Amino acid sequence: DEERLASIVLPLDIKSAGLSLGSLDLPLLGVRVVSLRRNKGKVIISNNDAVLEGGDTLVLSGKPAALAMAEEKLLRGRSSRNNSASA
Repeated sequence: DEERLASIVLPLDIKSAGLSLGSLDLPLLGVRVVSLRRNKGKVIISNNDAVLEGGDTLVLSGKPAALAMAEEKLLRGRSSRNNSASA
């Protein structure tokens, strides 16, 4: 599979709000954050310290299977260090 781009819009009430990009360990999945845009259109530098907010739009680069795992992490707010379901 070749790498591709995927755009993900985080719901306003997303569980991952407040988490930093670095805490999600997306590079370990083979996924790179190409851009991070806030709900009101401001583009944020997408480094490990960038904190996610509801309504953010992320553009990710990676292989299809890796992108699917990254999307699940983003939408469920899980990091690789916490793989158990939380209440």
